[in-house]
Amino acid sequence: TTTSKLVIKIMDANDLPPLFSSEIYNLELAELTEPHTSVLQLSASDPDLGINSRIYYGITNTTYTKYFAVHQATGSLSLIYPISFKDIS
Repeated sequence: TTTSKLVIKIMDANDLPPLFSSEIYNLELAELTEPHTSVLQLSASDPDLGINSRIYYGITNTTYTKYFAVHQATGSLSLIYPISFKDIS
């Protein structure tokens, strides 16, 4: 078993900060899971009004952008490259 930390950042330039529905998301992923598999659904909300309440997701830790992609609008986290645990431990 290997554990790694992936940080997802919410971009926001308004007065009220956005919040994830969960402070921590835990993900168990089988080694060599097929690429292009959705592995986690992130969810956040922003109490600002109108256009300022839109949420855009992104991965800030470039170590993991080889392996994961997050849909900017939906928050769907997908595996894009097979993970071998020896590569990330």
